[in-house]
Amino acid sequence: MTNKQNENNKIIKVDFQKKNNKESKHVAMLLPEAAFPFNLNADTMLILGDISLAKKIWKGYYEHKLNLIDGISLQCLVGLDVQETVSKLQEPVKYKIFIPNMAKGSKQLYLSDLSPEGIKLFSLLKKQPETKNVTPWTFIYKKLINKAINEKVNCPKLSKKMDLSALDKFLQYFDQECQTKIKDILLNSEAEISQKILEIDDLK
Repeated sequence: MTNKQNENNKIIKVDFQKKNNKESKHVAMLLPEAAFPFNLNADTMLILGDISLAKKIWKGYYEHKLNLIDGISLQCLVGLDVQETVSKLQEPVKYKIFIPNMAKGSKQLYLSDLSPEGIKLFSLLKKQPETKNVTPWTFIYKKLINKAINEKVNCPKLSKKMDLSALDKFLQYFDQECQTKIKDILLNSEAEISQKILEIDDLK
């Protein structure tokens, strides 16, 4: 190999290194599946891990069947694809979660399936600057859990391995009774609960 070829080879390697460094610092916007505005004068945003429940809440609100949930008026709702979002937030590329301009600075509540992926997504959102203050909407999680237990819903087995560290952080927001129920479902029964079982009347 000639000296010129050696020099070219070095240049190519340096260029690729610079390119990789530049890409690693790039921040990409992670867009939701859907975003719904509600009461623009309110100050609470809901981040949902399932678009089907988002549609039910939207329909209930605009049919005047669901103006308040747990005494809270929603400003807007953002629906995320749990699997896609969990996957992307664990990539080397930095992502920024889309937050509507109207909701910047608003209180953030979170709801997903009671599942390993739903809880993992919550732990990842807590690490994002734009969603670091998000908290589980315990009121609806309790509704979800109690409905599954009381109506003996046939819950599917865990689809993923439970991240125990993420679970511990998630449980901190619940009272002792609810913590026990959650651990019994996820760890003892090795089952998960889909938020799709919730209907508008369950949220009142």
